[in-house]
Amino acid sequence: MSTSFKVLTADTDQGEIWDAVVAGIDRCDVYFHRSLCQAFAAYEGCVARLAHFRHGDSVIVYPFFQRRIASLPFLQSPQDWNDYSDIVSPYGYGGPLAQIAADSEEESGRIWPEFLEAFHAYCLDHNIVSEFARLHPYLQNHRHLDLSNGLERRSTIVTVDLSQSEEEIWRGFTKENRKKIGRAQANGLRVEEANSPADVQLFSRLYHLNMQRLQARDWYMFPESWLSDLHARFSEHLTLFLVFEGDRVIAGGSMFHMNGLVSNFLSATAEDPGQCSPNNLLFYEIIRWAKRRGYRWYNMGGGYRTNDGVMRFKQNFSQHTEDFYTYQKVHLPQAYEALVQEWRQALPSTIELEESKYFPLYRMIPQ
Repeated sequence: MSTSFKVLTADTDQGEIWDAVVAGIDRCDVYFHRSLCQAFAAYEGCVARLAHFRHGDSVIVYPFFQRRIASLPFLQSPQDWNDYSDIVSPYGYGGPLAQIAADSEEESGRIWPEFLEAFHAYCLDHNIVSEFARLHPYLQNHRHLDLSNGLERRSTIVTVDLSQSEEEIWRGFTKENRKKIGRAQANGLRVEEANSPADVQLFSRLYHLNMQRLQARDWYMFPESWLSDLHARFSEHLTLFLVFEGDRVIAGGSMFHMNGLVSNFLSATAEDPGQCSPNNLLFYEIIRWAKRRGYRWYNMGGGYRTNDGVMRFKQNFSQHTEDFYTYQKVHLPQAYEALVQEWRQALPSTIELEESKYFPLYRMIPQ
C-alpha cells in the first residue's frame, strides 16, 4: 500500500491542492481552511503550510505556521539562526486530523505512528526547533498524540449541544441567565445579523475600545482593515451579530461556522451597555441562529483561568464541557536549550521567573 508525505504552502500554486485535500476530510473545521490560515499568517508575519500524509485511502492533514527564529529580539547574533524556524498551529483549534479508511482502529494504530515519524523527519530536515499545537476539543484529535509524550490537558471549554430542541436548550440555561435574557427582551434590546462593510467597521471600533479598556495585548488589536478583509473573504464561514438599544450598538460578536460546528471569534461590549445584560441576549440569539441552520455544536470556548468570570458566564448557557489539550515537541533539543539560555540571559535582572508551562519558553514575554 503506497504512502506519501508532502508539505504544501498556502501562498503558492499548491494552494488549490490544499483546498482539495481539506475538502476531502469529512470532519474538517473552519480552522483547517486555507483562506483563514492565510489571513492569520499574514497578520502574524509567518508562512502557512499544510502537512498532507496519505497511506492508501487514509489521510492525515495538519495546518501549521512556520516562524523564523532569527527575528527573535533577544538574539545576539540573529544571522546564526537564519536557517532555523519553529512551528505553531494557526489561530483557533487545530493539530493533525485524520480520516481513516473504513474507520478502522487497526488502520488508525498503524497510520498515526507513521505520520508522526514522517513529520519529525521533516522538522529535522528543515531545522525546525520546536512544535506547538492547540488541539481541537470537538474533533478530539488529542487521542492519538499521546504517542509522543507531548500531550497536555490545559483547560475545559463550554459547548452547547444543538441537537436538543430549543426548549431543552432553554431549560439548560441557569435561572439567572433566563431572567437576564427576558429582561433584555422586555427592554427592547434586539440582536441583528449584520455583515455589511459598514457593520464590520462599526463592530471593529467597538471591539478596539473594549480591548483598550481591558488593556489587552497588542496581538488582539486586529486592524479595522484586516477585519474588514477577513469578513469579505470569508463571509461564507464568518457571521457578525450586533445588539441594538434603539439605534445604538451596545454589544456584538462574530462567529466562525463550518461542517456542523459554530465557534466564537470576537466579542465586544460598549463602555456603558446599560442594565439589560446585552451579552446574555446576544449569545442566546446566536444559539437559536445556529440551531435553526442545522449546526450540531456551538463551541463557546473557555475562560482565561480556571473558573474565572468568563468561564462562569459561559456556563450559564450549558453545563456540557470538553477538555482542551495542547501538544508540544522539541525536535532539535540542543538548539532549543541554546535559545532558552540566551533568552534567560536577556531578561532584566529584576524579573524572577517562576516555573512556566509556556512553550516554547524562549517566546514567552514576561509580564
